[in-house]
Amino acid sequence: MSDSPVLRRVSAAIPTISLALLICVETPVHAQNSSSRRSRPTASSVRVLDLEAKKAHEAYIQQMLDLATSYEEAGSTERAKAMLEAVLKVEPDSPVAKQKLEAINESAFESSIVVEVDAGRSWTAAGVVLMADKPVRFEADGSYKFIVNANLGPGGFDSDDPTRDLVRGIKCGAVMGMIVPPPRPGKKSTKPPTPFAIGGSNEITPKESGALFLKVNAPPGANCIGKIRVRISGNYRRG
Repeated sequence: MSDSPVLRRVSAAIPTISLALLICVETPVHAQNSSSRRSRPTASSVRVLDLEAKKAHEAYIQQMLDLATSYEEAGSTERAKAMLEAVLKVEPDSPVAKQKLEAINESAFESSIVVEVDAGRSWTAAGVVLMADKPVRFEADGSYKFIVNANLGPGGFDSDDPTRDLVRGIKCGAVMGMIVPPPRPGKKSTKPPTPFAIGGSNEITPKESGALFLKVNAPPGANCIGKIRVRISGNYRRG
């Protein structure tokens, strides 16, 4: 009875079943121990990662600075500025990026043109086009005679039309400018451009591109004799 084929098969299967149960019991414990070891990094491993992160950061900064230099040497100052601005986003106190960006911005003002403004005339075309979002500087010198012979009421000088009359918000007699955008197909502009003060000197960044006009801010009936020289430097093109 004890040697029946059925009993012999059961006896032979017991070691295999026991091993399988042992594996099932031990495997989760082993996996849990491995996961526990991975979730507890040592201080030394964190220091190694910090060092690698620092090296990667420094390599990125240096690569962007090198690209800025290469772009500048190739004559693409806008791309050079983009590289330097990207550096300052991740490292705002980078002295190298600050110096390079300042030098590039300043180099734009090396090119200049001088325009003579007849104080007795209305708006005079400067012969240049200013570009949107690009800074431009003005420096004016000279003198002229300002003579007014007009009968005024309590309201003073008329200033309803900024393209013709005395412009509000700008000193009487001061040099001023006005940017006239090119006509847009299918659109008729109903609002005249807004003049801006130049005075002895000023720097502006136009919001839109357009031809530059210059004028002395004088009221109707004024008799102005003389010329003012206005130096324009920075981002402009002749046209």
